[in-house]
Amino acid sequence: MSHVLCWGDVGWDVYAGRPAPLPGGCALNVATALRAAGAEVAVGGALGPDGAPLRRYLQRLGVDTAALLELEGPTPRQELRVLADGEREFAEYRPGVLLRYDPGAALDPIRACRLLYVPVFDHTLPWVRWVLEQAPHTRLALDLMNLSDVDPAFMELAVDRAAYVFAGLHAERQAAEVERLAGFARRTGAATVVTTLGPRGASAHTREGRLDLPAPPVPGGVVDTTGCGDAVAGTFLAHAERGAPLPAALGAALERAARVAGHLGAVGPLEPEAEEG
Repeated sequence: MSHVLCWGDVGWDVYAGRPAPLPGGCALNVATALRAAGAEVAVGGALGPDGAPLRRYLQRLGVDTAALLELEGPTPRQELRVLADGEREFAEYRPGVLLRYDPGAALDPIRACRLLYVPVFDHTLPWVRWVLEQAPHTRLALDLMNLSDVDPAFMELAVDRAAYVFAGLHAERQAAEVERLAGFARRTGAATVVTTLGPRGASAHTREGRLDLPAPPVPGGVVDTTGCGDAVAGTFLAHAERGAPLPAALGAALERAARVAGHLGAVGPLEPEAEEG
């Protein structure tokens, strides 16, 4: 039981004005960050036949893709565009084969992993509830994204049941949600909660208190913030699971996010064959 299983969406990010999509999806992005930080990683979920280059990309990194099934249908796609300041604006999300995926197919890989990372949104929320019922002793890292697909009751459940909880929030508009998560994290046995706050950096909340770190400068300036939150999650998990102190783990995570913000795409420039034709 030595590896992290990233279980969720592996897909294509379709950029407005760019003819070929780039690899994306939270599970792929987080697995990439984990591997860059030296962790042993597997990925689970589903691809369509058009996702074969994504599998090859992960395999070249040394990621175990045995639990990444191929189903008939399209690989998930996220349409987005990059704004003038490098922030990204999401458009249509097409889940493709995720709509046909049976979470029961991952039971054995879940039981074999040390830690299960799941990005929580509409299509994966039922997967998390299934895990809580079918494999209740699984150590979990749950990414609640911007909280748009979860309610306060699930937020509380996530912090109580997981080892780590992540959320990408707006420091001003979602200040109440940051404090709500911090309150849950102060309980005995609760998760370590990491909230990324865009250009404001990130905060880590534990029973002992709160740690705030600023965002480091982006070398060359911000190009595209897609995948920055995933970079924080994967890097933080790799360091925390090795026993790194909280400031070191969060600092390394923010440094990785700054490097990601400096290039187009969540995982950066790829070899030509890794892009879909």
